[in-house]
Formats: sequence, structure tokens, C-alpha cells
Amino acid sequence: MKHLKIFVAFLISLNLIAVNYLWAGEAATLVNMIGGKITVIKANKETIVLKLKDKVEEGDTVITSKDTFAMFKFTDNAETILRPETEFKIIEHKFVSDDPSKDKTTSQLVNGGLRRLTGLCGKRGNPDADKLVTATATVGIRGTIYDVINCAGGNGCEKLENGTYFRVKDGEISIKNDAGEVSISKGQFAQVTSPNSKPVIMPKDPGFPNMTPPKSMKLNTTDGSQCAA
Repeated sequence: MKHLKIFVAFLISLNLIAVNYLWAGEAATLVNMIGGKITVIKANKETIVLKLKDKVEEGDTVITSKDTFAMFKFTDNAETILRPETEFKIIEHKFVSDDPSKDKTTSQLVNGGLRRLTGLCGKRGNPDADKLVTATATVGIRGTIYDVINCAGGNGCEKLENGTYFRVKDGEISIKNDAGEVSISKGQFAQVTSPNSKPVIMPKDPGFPNMTPPKSMKLNTTDGSQCAA
């Protein structure tokens, strides 16, 4: 009986290690897609066409084609909707449900735009555990839903100056680079024109590009309601 107990404890230990390892590498699942092709470039440069319910990992870069929206649910319950012609990289994602000290998720918006509902990373003691890197600044969260778009003449940005634009739908974000930092909350907009330019809070909507995907693609908010992008 003693040996059986030791063997069971060993199996449980292996299972916990496997779960922790999986959640440290696996980042998110493709839970909704509308339109054309969604591809992922793996860390080893292999390119794969994603299907519904496929998983993405640390180091993966996701690219959406023209007229294509993609929605991912992360292991910490964060949700991200990518706009058409967007390139999005998962730099790091660590989430172990019973160990908040290991929380860390960092992604990069290389091109295009997204809407994000933040998850548990950054809400369990370390607000700096959740970050989004853009071409001009880094976004920190305070429990929120926000939009980000890189504008360089396309992506519906034809009437806007080049740079990165931010809009908060709920909660608050901080926007920081070497030139300075600002925080914006629900209903506010900000712009950063370059990595060396201070983030600026805008007095009104600058003409933020339309972020609306089909109605079937909604973010699930923490109060049980839904937010169409």
C-alpha cells in the first residue's frame, strides 16, 4: 500500500508538471474566424494555416489576410480580436492558475490593429505582468478593453497622421515609451507618432478606424455582458 501511495503521488506530480509546462508554452486558441486565411509563423520559421480551435504558442506570429478577422482566447481568459491585414506576435505567455507570481504575458502588434479584453495576468498582484508592444510605445493595463492600431497610410488610416492610436472602451491603460507616459480611461483616445515622441491624449476622436467585425465576434466582459468590437 505504501508503494502504491508513492506511485500515485508521483503520477500526480508528473501531471502538475505537465499542466504547468503546457500553460507556459501554449498561449491561446483560435475560437472564432471570419473571412479568409489566417497563418501563423512559428519560432522555427515554419508557416501553418490556422483552423478553428488550433492553438498558438510563445514565439508565434499570427497574420490575418484581407477581410479576415480572428479571435483568440488566451489561457488566462484574455481575448484578442485581430483586424484584417494584421500581424501579431506572442512574445511571451506564462500563466499557472495556482501561482500568480509566474504571470507574464507580452505581445507585439507589428502591423494592423486589434481589440483586447485583458485576462488574469496583470490582475493578480502585478499590474506590469500584461503588456502589449507597438511600433511606438508599450501598453500596460489596469483591467480593460482597448483598441490599438498602427497607422501608416493603410488599414483605414488614410486620413490620419502616421503613428499608433489607442482607444479605451472600458477600464484604463498606460501608454509608455522613452519620451514619456500617459494614462487614458473609458472614452479617451491617445496618439504616439514615433518611439521618440511623447504619448499624447487627444481631445476628441481623431477619426479612429472602424473596428467592427461581424456581430458573431464579441468579447466576453467580466460582468457577463458582451462587447462587440
